[in-house]
Amino acid sequence: MQKTDKKNISQEEVDEIAETLPLDAKMPKVTNSDLEILTQDEIDSLLSTMDSVADEYDSTLRQMLISLRDCLRNEYAHFLYCVERLSSSFDEDDSLSDDFCIDGEKAKPLWQEKLTDEQQKKFDSLCVEAEKLIADIQELVAYALELMECEELSDSQIEECNEKFLSLAEMVISQFALSSIIQKMPGDALSKIKAIRKSVFRSFQAFFNSVFSLGKKNPLFDKKMLYDFWVVSQTEKITVDDNSENDEDSIFYKKIIIEQSEEKKRIWNEFFGDGN
Repeated sequence: MQKTDKKNISQEEVDEIAETLPLDAKMPKVTNSDLEILTQDEIDSLLSTMDSVADEYDSTLRQMLISLRDCLRNEYAHFLYCVERLSSSFDEDDSLSDDFCIDGEKAKPLWQEKLTDEQQKKFDSLCVEAEKLIADIQELVAYALELMECEELSDSQIEECNEKFLSLAEMVISQFALSSIIQKMPGDALSKIKAIRKSVFRSFQAFFNSVFSLGKKNPLFDKKMLYDFWVVSQTEKITVDDNSENDEDSIFYKKIIIEQSEEKKRIWNEFFGDGN
């Protein structure tokens, strides 16, 4: 594919281009060489812009809440991803392989009865990094709780902090369950993963419980308000366009979202206790 100079275009321009395409138009096939590969630093920079606000709305507490959320979204999620990569569900090219039944052939198992020596070596290294992450989370939790009692915040700063407080709660719920791949790991390895997971989420439980116990000194949502705003955010994800309510794809998609929402409510009650 011939490369062309890139330029930024507006959403309006994108919509105009889309309207000129024939109804049966298909996206051209591309190879990785046709795509712009971003470095991790560039990805982190793009993600950070999503959290940007004017200086008068920002605060140290808000930054700590972002850091806590990112510990789950980035470091903890990456740890679990790397553990999954040790299984046979990934091929040598680091992409998901087909280990389901194909043409009557039995799928290869995700894991052997024990980790191989090479798997064990990589697994032990990942667990060492995870232990460091737990220590980092505990340090951030302690600092955030200290800030809640001593940092003076304006109403607008509190509003921004609550937005990140809610996003942290959402991240906790989304990262709480272990994937089916990890749950099928050999017993000793799975026990180690569960111990790490328990330590991670105990730290976050301690944080939320400490916040809620501050009472009137708590500048953030109390438990009831956090739950109410979380339910609203889940409801918004279920809402679909009225014009597409009878569309089969939309109905199927909505059903999946509702099922996920019910599972998230179950996880909420397991992590936070009854939100009502």
